[in-house]
Amino acid sequence: MNYIIDQVLESYASCDLSASLKVNFRNRTDTKYLADVNTLVSVLADLSDAYFISEIDFKRIHPYETMYFDLPNDELFFKHHNKNYPRYKFRKRYYPLSSDAFLEIKVKSNKKITTKIRLRIEECQDEFTPEQSDFIHYNTGVDTMDLSLVMTSGFNRITLVRKDFEERCTIDTGLYFNSNGEKVNLNGVVIFEVKKERNEHNSLISSKLKEHSIRPTGFSKYCIGRALTNPQLKRNYFKPQLKYVSPFITTYL
Repeated sequence: MNYIIDQVLESYASCDLSASLKVNFRNRTDTKYLADVNTLVSVLADLSDAYFISEIDFKRIHPYETMYFDLPNDELFFKHHNKNYPRYKFRKRYYPLSSDAFLEIKVKSNKKITTKIRLRIEECQDEFTPEQSDFIHYNTGVDTMDLSLVMTSGFNRITLVRKDFEERCTIDTGLYFNSNGEKVNLNGVVIFEVKKERNEHNSLISSKLKEHSIRPTGFSKYCIGRALTNPQLKRNYFKPQLKYVSPFITTYL
């Protein structure tokens, strides 16, 4: 199947990272969709005339590696599960193709607006440097002494950019999660995330997914990964997503 995806992607004209970053939104909305690899191939085959594909060092599928941190008693996980606001997500992310690494904070406000701020770092470690601690405390008030590494994860990303630079779509495959000495793979699961202006209604990708009876859904890699690797955690809010991914789960100790 990877070979088929590579073949389909060859039909796309490429753009570099700087061009893809031209897609800059004043009032962005993000819409996620869950699908399988067969749907991915079918949708990709119909989009090459309307979208560029982001390319780094002649590669069109880009690996990501992430470390997630939480407060004592899984406070951040439960804030998400219980739909409490404001809430934070703390992670360190490594980009192997560029060797870049960032400390990232995602904030969801009381108005349910999500923002992301990040700090370039030298490497991903489970401890925080004084600079990183100051960055987190300044932006959130959280003391990094209370944060601990709870999960690592990874995936491969395809990024499509609409040729008018009014929309960007990330497509994540090959998800895996490591926590509590257990590794869970979700090979076959695909996450589409369409990013565009809130008042922009024209999305060819969304229309194509609708043709395949794929509807928008929430999907937090952090929360789903924690729920899959820690059966003791409350998971009622994530049951629809967990039900969808359950046929694809492979577990390794």
